[in-house]
Amino acid sequence: MVMVERYGIPPTRIISAIQGFKVPFQNVESTDRIIIYTDDAMDPMVWQAAMAVLRDKGCDPTLCLFPRRTHHCGDPTEAALAAAGGADAIVALTTTALNSGTPGLKKIRAGEGRAAGGKVAIWLMEEITVEILSEGGGRANLEDVKEICEIQRRIGEVYDNSKMIHVSSESGTDLTADISDMPYSSAARWG
Repeated sequence: MVMVERYGIPPTRIISAIQGFKVPFQNVESTDRIIIYTDDAMDPMVWQAAMAVLRDKGCDPTLCLFPRRTHHCGDPTEAALAAAGGADAIVALTTTALNSGTPGLKKIRAGEGRAAGGKVAIWLMEEITVEILSEGGGRANLEDVKEICEIQRRIGEVYDNSKMIHVSSESGTDLTADISDMPYSSAARWG
């Protein structure tokens, strides 16, 4: 990280960034209609690396570049939402978290897209950086991802079978929440 702070990110880092997208995009097929959402504050090397991997898989992805949202969980522009209606998947590479629960993305997830079953997959990769892709989570292989999903599934089962959660920490966190009305199965989403 010191090198980046001192010298910036050299253009050659795109090679490592491309590698970081290979596992997440491993099941993409050439016929998949993929839209990349990004904003004007995102390092262009991130979305360029994603585009390169998708093009290498034979896809013809579309890039929707819009102004940075003023807050987390703000919807993309109306034009970007409209474009998503024709997609099989959206790859969110933004500097603010979109969350698939925003009003516009909820409509897309509910079936306004063209993917099988009418739903558009939304791959949330917000706030990702070249460092994450090349030195952090981007180094994860498929077995690492499977292990993470299994842990998430087990945690999801606890949530699904619980009505309350309590989180406390040595630094003072003491949160109790009612989760009895969770709208979906937490365990099932980590397949």
